[in-house]
Amino acid sequence: MGESNYRMKDTALLDCPSQEFKNSPTSFGNVLAKELELWQNDHDAVTLLQYVDDLLIGSDSYEACLEATISLLNFLDLAGYRVSKKKAQTEPEKKVQHMGFEITKGQKELSTERKEAICRIAVPTSKKQGVLEWTPECRKSFDEIKRKLIEAPAPGKKQAVAATATLIEESWKSTLGQLITVFVPHAVSSLLENKGHHWISPSRLAKYQAVLLEQDDVTPTRQKLLAQRVVTSLTSALNPVTLLLISESGELHHDCLTTTEQVYSNKPLPNAELELFTDGSSFMLEGRWKAGYAVVTRTRALESKSLPSNTSAQKAELVALTRALELSQGKRVNIYTDSEYAFGVVHTHGAIWKERGL
Repeated sequence: MGESNYRMKDTALLDCPSQEFKNSPTSFGNVLAKELELWQNDHDAVTLLQYVDDLLIGSDSYEACLEATISLLNFLDLAGYRVSKKKAQTEPEKKVQHMGFEITKGQKELSTERKEAICRIAVPTSKKQGVLEWTPECRKSFDEIKRKLIEAPAPGKKQAVAATATLIEESWKSTLGQLITVFVPHAVSSLLENKGHHWISPSRLAKYQAVLLEQDDVTPTRQKLLAQRVVTSLTSALNPVTLLLISESGELHHDCLTTTEQVYSNKPLPNAELELFTDGSSFMLEGRWKAGYAVVTRTRALESKSLPSNTSAQKAELVALTRALELSQGKRVNIYTDSEYAFGVVHTHGAIWKERGL
């Protein structure tokens, strides 16, 4: 028997699990954590939190945080990871989104996407979804939790309308007047026509109407025909970061107009403890400007005071409305005003200011 000699070539093995491998996120997270230790050793002044590929940097100042973010992105890029500057939240804002939460100073809350996903969860109907004794008390608690989450949400429907309008404007650059079909998760055309004035400023409302409602080449699609050229179709796609189930049918059942009406309705609250009426004015009397406001009930005046002579009528209306809110703090109240300006400020700009933490 002849002797056979051979030499094995140097081979480099790359440990790369397939996308279907259930432990891929864990393996990736462990490898990334080891490499991040090298970066953390040189940046003791900041705190780095990691969950798989989600990274959060904490520091004492915005400048230090921005410097650390740039350093980390460069470090990951040199290490061979794909980084995105757009995903890095480097703006000096009071709110940061991380892991499905909106984090502010000293507190955190679920993001709008998670709230919407939770509200779409159906009642468990099989053992696979969970073995439990589903009593009427359980169902009541289940519905109460979902109701609380959507009681005062951020105006997500507004974002859907804005996103659709922006998408159409960008598509005009390449479609050159051809028919455009837009698949949307909400009835954006109906929302804009019927409820847009509740939470969109007049200038933006006019812009969105020009883009969505007055173009012959735009057809937002859904399953149900809502207008002459508006057909919409609900999508069952869910953001995987929420890790929440959807209904077994695969279709999300919700009525955009009903939801918007519940949140932004200007109908009186039932069983209100107080019913207040406000008024503010600015006028000239005997050559001198006068201004004042009043907050009253049906039977008596709660407060009426004069304001500086340079106060405008619009400001006087806002002062009256503000005082009515302060006087009714902690109570269920219906407040009436004859000022369309003050009403618009509360319902249009108020939601925006609340989102910004003002």
